[in-house]
Amino acid sequence: MPKFKLENSPQSYGQPQPQQAPAGPRQQPRIEMNIVNLNIPNLPLGTPPGIPQCPAVNRVRKDFTPPPLAMPGADLERAINYYADYGGCGYWRMIWPEALLNGNQKAIINGLTTMVLDERFYHGQKAVRLQRQATPMQLEFVKFLKNANTHHQLDFKVIYEIDDIIFKDDIPDFNRCKVAFEDPKIVQSVLSMMQLSDEITVTCDYMKQYYKDKTGNKNITVIPNYPPRFWADGFYDRKELARRFDKTKKKPRVGYCGSGTHIDVVNKTNQQDDFGHVVQHIIKTRKDFQWVMMGCFPLPLKPFIDSGEIEYVDWAGIWQYPKAMNDLKLNAVVAPLKDCHFNRAKSNIKYLEAACQGVPGIFQDICTYNAAPLRFTTGNDMVDQLKMLLGDKNTYMKYSDKARKYADTMWLDDHLDEYLEMYYKPYGDPSRKALIANNPDQKIIV
Repeated sequence: MPKFKLENSPQSYGQPQPQQAPAGPRQQPRIEMNIVNLNIPNLPLGTPPGIPQCPAVNRVRKDFTPPPLAMPGADLERAINYYADYGGCGYWRMIWPEALLNGNQKAIINGLTTMVLDERFYHGQKAVRLQRQATPMQLEFVKFLKNANTHHQLDFKVIYEIDDIIFKDDIPDFNRCKVAFEDPKIVQSVLSMMQLSDEITVTCDYMKQYYKDKTGNKNITVIPNYPPRFWADGFYDRKELARRFDKTKKKPRVGYCGSGTHIDVVNKTNQQDDFGHVVQHIIKTRKDFQWVMMGCFPLPLKPFIDSGEIEYVDWAGIWQYPKAMNDLKLNAVVAPLKDCHFNRAKSNIKYLEAACQGVPGIFQDICTYNAAPLRFTTGNDMVDQLKMLLGDKNTYMKYSDKARKYADTMWLDDHLDEYLEMYYKPYGDPSRKALIANNPDQKIIV
């Protein structure tokens, strides 16, 4: 096992450390944690080669007396999250579920980004969940976790979380993030980590089947993307949607809100991206619809953005995103996608974000958007369905109501039991009843 380099760590454990200077504008503030009075057994102190050993400073004090009353959270099961990012994926898949489970006193889950290499840290944990780890060093960390379970009599699951396809052959060439996964060592590390994991979590059934075939690991569980109410449930106003329809009836506002990974931003594929089959139809209908692009735009639209015929709005951070989307005053949204493995494995997040605000839309007719009532295949089809949706108020409000009704089935607050079962019950346990709806294959496992 290669040596780990512990950055910004004390040279001598247990020794007083000088006070840190205030963090600069680009420096993450350092967090010091002092763990005391942990009621843990005297586990062996052995660590992988190259990792400094810590003195036994955290063992239980002989004079320790338990408090007379139960400590808050003493009966809650525990888990560790390791994040890969603080962008959208990190929040949807890790941070928001963790926050609601903790805040509702359903579990105690600690999230962090620095690998902890002391086996004793994991005593009492039921699961360690890692989001999209990819490097050879991170693979060694997963091996360390598996070794700690095997040789130090710990009892936690290792869960690998992934919400995108990361095998380069199935990432579209126009996707600017593809370069991050072109190194064969990265691909092999991800594959090995997924094979070593006790369970893998994904966002949809297509991705589940894809990774079963790629990794040979059959313990894969679908947990869809669920938005938390505190983030997305403050902008729905049915009366305002009706007023908005009346105000913009002559030229309805149709938007796309998404990242630049859907666009051939460097013209690598001659604009054969997720908008390749609809961009000319957007240009042709710029007099019929007020097109609004948030976060990115296909390069052929630039002259019309420069002239003001098509609106462009900068992307908003994760916390500002719902308000920024609501401020666009959209009547409808569209979500074109190229039909490929990468996009079939996407979640229906564009439908879900709009549905939370009661805004209906037209979505690409691939399995990604099976839950959406209005789907299109070609550019002409997209335009025809927009005209149908926006041509009559009763029709429009019917699809607005359908969108919001769907959103009301998808709040994270109402799906926390799926996360509890994933963290704390073994894969295949017949008591994982909340997960059966999205994983019917697990019903037959005993």
